Amino acid sequence: MKYRLGLDLGTNSIGFAILELNQENSPQKIIDTGSRIFSDGRDPKTGEPLAVARRVARGMRKRRDRNLSRKKQLMNFLIQINLMPQDEISRKKLELLNPYEIRAKALYEQLKPEELARAIFHLAQRRGFKSNRKEIQKESEITNENEDEKKSKKENAKITDQDKRENLQSEIQKNNCQTLGEYLFKYRLQNGLNARALADYDVLYPTREMYRDEFLAIKNFQQNFQNISEDNWAKIEDIIFFQRKLKPQDKGVCRFLDIRKINDGKLPNWAQEILANYLKINPLSKGLPRAYLALPSYCKFRILSEVNNLKLKNIHTREIIELTPEQKQKIIEKLNSQKSDVKFSKLRKEINTKEISFVNDFEFNLESERRLDIQANPTRNLLCDEKYFGKNWHQFSLTKQDEIVEFLLDEDDELNIENKAQHEWQVSQEQAKNLSKLTINHFKTTAVGSMCKEILQKLCETIEQNNCRYDQALKILEIKHSDEAYGNGDQDFLPYYAKAIPTSVVAVKSKTASQEEQEFGKIANPTVHSALNQIRKVVNSIIKDYGKPAEIHVELARELKQTKEQNDKLQKQQNANKKENDEAKKVLAENNQVDNYENRLRYKLWKELDLKDINNRKCPYTDKTICIKKLFSPEFEIEHILPFSKTLDDSIANKTIASKSANAFKGNRSPFEAFSGPQSPYNYQEILERTKTMPRHKRWRFEAGAMEKFNDQNGFIASQLNDTRYISKIAKQYLQQICDKEKIRIGNGKITALLRHNWGLNSILHKPKNSTEEHDQNIKNFDPETGEVFENNFSEKSDSNSTKKNRDDHRHHAIDAVCIAMTDRKMLQQISRDNARNFDINRLEIKLPSHWNSFREDVKEAVEKIIVSHKIDHGKNVKLHDETNYGKLKQMTLVDQGKKKLAECNLVIKTKIITLKKSDVHFIRDKKIKDLLLLEANKASTDKEFQEKILPEFSKNTGIKRVRLYDNNKSVLEINHPQNKPRFKKIIKTNGNHHISLWKMPNGEYLTDVVSNFKINCPYEIAKSQDGFQYINYEKKFEENQSMEKLKPHPSAKLIIRLFKDDLVRIEEDDKIKTVVVKVIGSTSQCFFLPHNIASSKSKDKNEKQENGKEESKGSFVLNFKTLKSKKLRKIFVTPSGKVFDSGPIFKENN
Repeated sequence: MKYRLGLDLGTNSIGFAILELNQENSPQKIIDTGSRIFSDGRDPKTGEPLAVARRVARGMRKRRDRNLSRKKQLMNFLIQINLMPQDEISRKKLELLNPYEIRAKALYEQLKPEELARAIFHLAQRRGFKSNRKEIQKESEITNENEDEKKSKKENAKITDQDKRENLQSEIQKNNCQTLGEYLFKYRLQNGLNARALADYDVLYPTREMYRDEFLAIKNFQQNFQNISEDNWAKIEDIIFFQRKLKPQDKGVCRFLDIRKINDGKLPNWAQEILANYLKINPLSKGLPRAYLALPSYCKFRILSEVNNLKLKNIHTREIIELTPEQKQKIIEKLNSQKSDVKFSKLRKEINTKEISFVNDFEFNLESERRLDIQANPTRNLLCDEKYFGKNWHQFSLTKQDEIVEFLLDEDDELNIENKAQHEWQVSQEQAKNLSKLTINHFKTTAVGSMCKEILQKLCETIEQNNCRYDQALKILEIKHSDEAYGNGDQDFLPYYAKAIPTSVVAVKSKTASQEEQEFGKIANPTVHSALNQIRKVVNSIIKDYGKPAEIHVELARELKQTKEQNDKLQKQQNANKKENDEAKKVLAENNQVDNYENRLRYKLWKELDLKDINNRKCPYTDKTICIKKLFSPEFEIEHILPFSKTLDDSIANKTIASKSANAFKGNRSPFEAFSGPQSPYNYQEILERTKTMPRHKRWRFEAGAMEKFNDQNGFIASQLNDTRYISKIAKQYLQQICDKEKIRIGNGKITALLRHNWGLNSILHKPKNSTEEHDQNIKNFDPETGEVFENNFSEKSDSNSTKKNRDDHRHHAIDAVCIAMTDRKMLQQISRDNARNFDINRLEIKLPSHWNSFREDVKEAVEKIIVSHKIDHGKNVKLHDETNYGKLKQMTLVDQGKKKLAECNLVIKTKIITLKKSDVHFIRDKKIKDLLLLEANKASTDKEFQEKILPEFSKNTGIKRVRLYDNNKSVLEINHPQNKPRFKKIIKTNGNHHISLWKMPNGEYLTDVVSNFKINCPYEIAKSQDGFQYINYEKKFEENQSMEKLKPHPSAKLIIRLFKDDLVRIEEDDKIKTVVVKVIGSTSQCFFLPHNIASSKSKDKNEKQENGKEESKGSFVLNFKTLKSKKLRKIFVTPSGKVFDSGPIFKENN
């Protein structure tokens, strides 16, 4: 059977449709259709990748462990060299000494050994901030200017947050202090200030260098009195100040020279030799690494490619004139000699001849309003400066130049650069010093391209020798463009995507990753990674059932052919965007800032604060003026106006520049929610007044009701469109493994929506409407759900405005896939022509094939048969418990809740006072605070008024920020230290349940057991104490092969069924079989179910009401395991392609 496969690719869904093709390759029958749902690898609340929270927590654990390890190592060494006392009691007494006083005294007086040890240990506790990247400096800082001509040097990005941190070094010098410790003791502690800064006020962030200088100053003075060898001083310094380097980031694999091509014999001999030599040194690599865009070979290749593509065009006659080799050389020399981009108009002047002038009547073929210049060679012009290499730079070969620049970009140690520059590159000491100070700011970018430096060098050599284009150079080098193809459709099934498209992935070093990921790598974007894995499962499952597809149609968002007016508007917008980007680049260069997306965005958002008056650009919340110098400091941040966690809107329209302190106060709230209340430190009406200078599309986001307006207008997550575009592009490359690339078509989401609308498919997933009109239902194209009669194969009204796409039903992905599969080149051309003639695209009428009159009925019938496939995940890699720790009460405590109600409490928890509800006040442990707050709570009529008015004022007046509350929770676990003498004890709340099991006991009774995420991961027995708390029994440990044993309630118990989240089950209710999916497993043996096709439990069907008038969730319900026997529960398995395997009810008659 010859069929066409339609795929609707989303960030967490795949819709597919299989359409049989006739002899003319036109669809004639729906064979199958379905939907596959999976997680997109992101937190549904914040939109952040799930790995981010794990990485942050892991980083915190590592920092803490290393900090403790460093202090322990230092303490042991100080004891070893007899600076610290041997006995612990004597060491504890040293904690009573003031370390700041000792650090100040150590510069002028002889210290006792234990005093010196106390000072040294204190330096290790607070050793200052050090960036892992080389500091971004101003150009003047690497010259020999006088100190009074230099501006104050920023210590690093972090200490420029506020003025006092910027000037900390000058404050130390101004007060004639030698070190930071002396300054902190004499001018802060003795003046009543804290040595450690308060978070909201005079923040001090000393640098690592300040602490190192202080250590050396103490060493230089005290070594005359202490019996400490030079080696021991060096050892102490290394322990305190050692910092690990960041792991190098994987650059990805060159798209030409990768291991796949050498295995297939597709590379010429010279390339095979280069790749083979590299693989000998790096046997685990998949190919040569991609090169930095800043490498001389990349800059040279870019210039050569563009110049050899240049042609002159007469703007009147449209005559094309080829450039002579001499003219090309002049342009190349001009580009190499300039530091900034060169305008096309200047290049035309450069190649004028006596016979003809190319200034006015000609233009280059690459020249347009969108593009007015060509990028110069910034790396060459930078390193040719006399401060670095001067004219000697040209004496190096291109290979050596690449080696030098790559070393400068990769190396963090300035001393290593200086040594290499003097001994290997043969530069002067001053030049070596200057080279060590070069930063990423000087090279403009650290991004990588798609090719390795080895092939770039070959291409440059070939283009120069043959005066040819890039594609011609590849042919000369015997590397064909077709070698870039990702497959020719000869595979029977889709392999792991990274094996098929290795040039789109990066290496994976994690030992917990799958074997395929470790071997072939993965795409860093978790959403794309998940989607491609699911494409593999769905497509391979379809191939098993129906064989390989003849054609594949995939949806990819792209613009339709535009009308002239639309083209003009688009061209104008693109010109404006390019002009704004160029302006931003210029400003960044003037202010010695890195030219990257974040800094360009900062500049654009800064301009939007007031487009007319540069002096009126202020933080919209605090009214602080933002000058260009402070714009790029951490004092101001890019901020989401409406909280990203609630909107997932990461567009520029939802961003502005704001003060870091205001943003911290605003938190996860809209401007109205954060600043309209009495606790706001800023006036909300003044905020609204300041936003009047902003663009209109931003202003409304600061107003009351902005969140409601956003939810009304943006029901679908804005960020998904970008992910979908990327997924579709990569998916096309991936699908070439099983289908000829000429048979794979990328569709358009707008066309899909147009077809759904025109063919009346939106109404398929909507409930019937009550109608008083009678219609003959025997009419061929009658729609019983909307009451519309179809003529000429489409509805005159199509789907009305009220019948929109039902995104609450997962099956809408399958309907989209049908439309995608129906779309062919002829239809696209017709739609493009109609749109180009200036018709309203939403009013176009698209006819179905004349041979398929029952199309809508066939779609409806196929969709109604769909059982949505949900990806199941029974893994154990989950969050084990909540982050908050509880305290355990020695005995059960009765708490008066008011109105003669008592509550039994066994726990206590600390919480922020401003988060309390009125009912929480009764549970405050401190009686004085509780009595005071009970009086205040009576003044508030609602919890909102209590939280926004009463509590902030109470906290301000009393200074109380946190309170301890009584609590009672049964889903908790007591954590004891496993040693004989427990060092700590805490109570945690287990986070979520892994699964629920039903066991048949030896006596014939059934027992349900809810297994928490903590229990399934714990290698020890989870026991229960007499006071009702669960605890870890360290005396009984299970091996990996005994994982089932620890879950059995009885050695002879028989497992009947085990349910996990997203498992599909069937139940019988009202003589009907319902297919539902498990969404939540409760701790009381209850499960929350949703119909298999419903997208969200929060969705409400406003057409279905309960008798009491409350809205009922769309088919959701809760069932106890004991009640499922009467409903003939059975667990089913649905393949990725939608095939159902049902083993029948689990409760048999003989049970």
